[in-house]
Amino acid sequence: MKKIAFTSILILFTYLVIELFSYAAYRIKFGTYQVHDLQQSKIEAANSRDKSTVFVPANAPQNGIVRKPILHPYFGFSLDAKREIPNCEQEDKTLCFERIKVDTDYPLAKRSDKKAVIGILGGSFADGTARGGGRGYFKQVMERLPMFEGKEVVIYNMARGAYKQPQQLMQLSYFLSMGAEFDVVINLDGFNEMTATYYGWRDADLHPAFPKSWNHRVNSTLSREHLEAYSKKFTLLESRSSLAEFASGFPTRWSPMVNFAWRILDPGYVRRVANVDEQINKLSSIDKNNRDFAYEELGPDHNLDDWQQVADLSADIWMNSSLAMRDLAEGHGARYFHFLQPNQYIDGAKLLNDEERKVAILEKGGYGNVYRQGFPTLLPRVKKLQDAGVHFHDMTFLFKDTPDTLYVDNCCHLNPKGYDMVVRALAKTITDDFYDL
Repeated sequence: MKKIAFTSILILFTYLVIELFSYAAYRIKFGTYQVHDLQQSKIEAANSRDKSTVFVPANAPQNGIVRKPILHPYFGFSLDAKREIPNCEQEDKTLCFERIKVDTDYPLAKRSDKKAVIGILGGSFADGTARGGGRGYFKQVMERLPMFEGKEVVIYNMARGAYKQPQQLMQLSYFLSMGAEFDVVINLDGFNEMTATYYGWRDADLHPAFPKSWNHRVNSTLSREHLEAYSKKFTLLESRSSLAEFASGFPTRWSPMVNFAWRILDPGYVRRVANVDEQINKLSSIDKNNRDFAYEELGPDHNLDDWQQVADLSADIWMNSSLAMRDLAEGHGARYFHFLQPNQYIDGAKLLNDEERKVAILEKGGYGNVYRQGFPTLLPRVKKLQDAGVHFHDMTFLFKDTPDTLYVDNCCHLNPKGYDMVVRALAKTITDDFYDL
């Protein structure tokens, strides 16, 4: 017994020494050790498997839920979902699932003296803002706005990963036609309109008005190399997510050793996914001179010979769509607010720390560097929107004085702390405008 006790004490001592050294190593390499901030970042990384904007594996249950990508007649694409029935013993396993409601299924709330309805649209950045790490922060903040005092606040999140104009316009039109009512409509976008459009044009001659990767979504014939690349990407996303889930679980979330290992390993997954994305983009290239009978996949024929022409047309679509959304929203009694999302690639937009420079910045290539090039094209349209009376607000420099880690990937996405800052900025702007009108 003494030998067992001594061995146990020795093992425990060794473990505590490892944890202590891990804590010291973490402080040396990364600075402040904040368990809460780490946990929120790990939760965001755990959700990275859902960031794929081209294909989503349709037969891989996540917490008993299977999500399937579908084409939508008005939005371009969306998701359907079903839930696995626990302890199902059917021989035909396809009978062991029941369909569940997705976001577009939920009843359309009606505004009233006792209820305020807020709709938010955009891409994955807007979706992250609305969801806020699943903590309901967006709703909590909106409930505190003085103009909604005493009212039940209903949030209708219409934002989807990879959406870009005119998809938001199509969504708003569709939901209004279905009887939706809003007090406030928030459009938070700008990044996808430049970046997704560029890669679609460069690699497949896709028209700027068509949804991201539309040629892939309607064309089921992919090369072996394409399938292998997508498989590799999904494997990396799943591995990254699984690692973050382990590190954010109990009791591992409290372990400096686990947290240090996660902080070392996670950036590697981010870089490898970016490399695979670049490989997929190259495989997607086609002969731009051969568009015969390709309208379904590529959209209208065009004479866009260089990136600036593409950027100009995309920016015009973005501006015109916003003007139409303003008219639709206000015509139905809602107030429309348009926000340009922040991004780390714009000079002076963020005080980047060492960690963010490793995880959130690519020296060349990638969506962020495309946005850096396309961003100036948006600015003249911003002024036109403001001159036309749109309540437009540029959030590009929201983080210019913030040294804390906010960005979690080399595209545009934030950790919960960053999204919380966006939510507070939205709330302040909306409140100020509400009482200035």
